[in-house]
Amino acid sequence: MTAAEASAPVYFKQPIRWMRYYAHNRPHLFFAVMLGAMGPVFLLGVGPLRRKYLYPDHTPLPQSYPVPKAPRNKDLKGFDDE
Repeated sequence: MTAAEASAPVYFKQPIRWMRYYAHNRPHLFFAVMLGAMGPVFLLGVGPLRRKYLYPDHTPLPQSYPVPKAPRNKDLKGFDDE
């Protein structure tokens, strides 16, 4: 065990000191874990808050082309440009 590992705080005894230690010595791991931990929070919290305070959901896009209700003209010949 190296001197750095011996002075590293134990998570269950000192969680704040443990987070500060890893934020200084291994920031890439610390911030990756913090960003990953915020994902479920944003998933559950940001959607309802956005709908309530900022803007509502968009209108859904149409899934098909609207067909006219008039009867079809079946006498067309060629490209109808004659």
